[in-house]
Amino acid sequence: MKSLGWILLGAAVAGVVAWPLVVRHRERIHPARTALILEGGGLTEAELRGLKLHLSDHLEAFGGLTVIETTQDPKDEFPCLRLRAERRGDELSLVGTLRTLRGERAVESRSGHPEAAVHEALVGLLGVRRDDPLDVRHEASFWPLMRLLSGPYLLQEREMLTAVREADKLLAEDASASVGLARSHLKFRLLVASADADVEAHASCDRAFSEALRLLPSYPRLVNLYARFRTDVGDQKGALDLTFRALKDLPKVASLHDSAAYAARTSGLLEGAIRAARRRNELGGTVGQDYFLVENTLLYQGRWPEFQRGLEATPAKEPVQAFYLGYIRLLRNQPGAEDAFGNAVRMSTGLKIFQRLAEVYHDALQGRREQALEKLRAIDEDRVRTLVPDGEFTFKLAEAYGYLGRDAEAFDLAQRAFGQGFACTDWYERAPFLLRLQERPAYKGLLVAMRERQERMEARFPADRFGK
Repeated sequence: MKSLGWILLGAAVAGVVAWPLVVRHRERIHPARTALILEGGGLTEAELRGLKLHLSDHLEAFGGLTVIETTQDPKDEFPCLRLRAERRGDELSLVGTLRTLRGERAVESRSGHPEAAVHEALVGLLGVRRDDPLDVRHEASFWPLMRLLSGPYLLQEREMLTAVREADKLLAEDASASVGLARSHLKFRLLVASADADVEAHASCDRAFSEALRLLPSYPRLVNLYARFRTDVGDQKGALDLTFRALKDLPKVASLHDSAAYAARTSGLLEGAIRAARRRNELGGTVGQDYFLVENTLLYQGRWPEFQRGLEATPAKEPVQAFYLGYIRLLRNQPGAEDAFGNAVRMSTGLKIFQRLAEVYHDALQGRREQALEKLRAIDEDRVRTLVPDGEFTFKLAEAYGYLGRDAEAFDLAQRAFGQGFACTDWYERAPFLLRLQERPAYKGLLVAMRERQERMEARFPADRFGK
């Protein structure tokens, strides 16, 4: 079994003569982002996806770059690293091209040890490095790590339970920040997926994130996931503190600005959220992004036409996008809401919870209001038990109760959403389906408490901390 340290030491010594050329080359790289195109031979889907994540993590953590994962070269917009990965046994080769703003060069990495191959493939962007906290030391650990990194995106709940045990074992044998992230992410996904997770599972997930972060404090994807976890359990202050610490070192990584935008908007810091989202979008570009990123800040600010234009800019491929398209049309009394909700319900992939909520509205619009209410209560009951409650989604349930005319239940859910950390006062005051609650003294009292919390957050996190 080859140890990574000796291989990288040789690479570092060989690279001393070439270092001035590397430095000059790196000076020509676009300072904010790079595209990454990865194809594979002899790799499973899980291994290829894990490898793409691993390459991206290196570029973000050590290059400070926003990585645009794509299938098309952005040409003159910003640099592009195009690679083909081949696996033979435990060995990895990476061959391709690196195109910068000043020209194109060949990339050929055939070191054998997979981590060394990763380093060699990235030398044009990151220079010669060794002793990398993201790396596993042994060849035999690399491919299991790739499968674990992709696990949260590809595995079912029962398979993720097995993967967590594998991550525990790998972390004990060959600790790295990458293994720590994989274990934390799997635990987080299990908490979200399972309504029966207990308090110890919640604490175990929090510990896993903290332990991984100690291995590499400025690890963008890890910070992004941990900040989302902290936001979803109602600790936006902790999420923002964590995110801003990482942004001091890595101000040009888009995912960190996304973390700030999410925590800010759920705290009611809408100006800060929109500034963070703007910076995220500036860094992220638009090339090859086939996912949809909903920006609820526009909704909460009352910028509904702009919010809707974003939803309609691309065909809906995810239930979240289709749900919000139906939702905004319903808010604006426009045709097409029923069709959009129905589209969300029929999708075979994506967030099931938004499919279920879309089905509530779809039934109601088709006149099956009692059936809709029954389905809404079933979602509500499932969410009561979850330990990653996501107060923002809980408030969506409150709005659905309001739409169905169930004001008492709407008020209870709005209170619960605040208790779970969703404290966007503007939206509590503006949400159309909850306007009847405005006359309730208890709701007015809730708004007072919320405004006080928001003022404390605004004092700690003024808008100018989030960008221009």
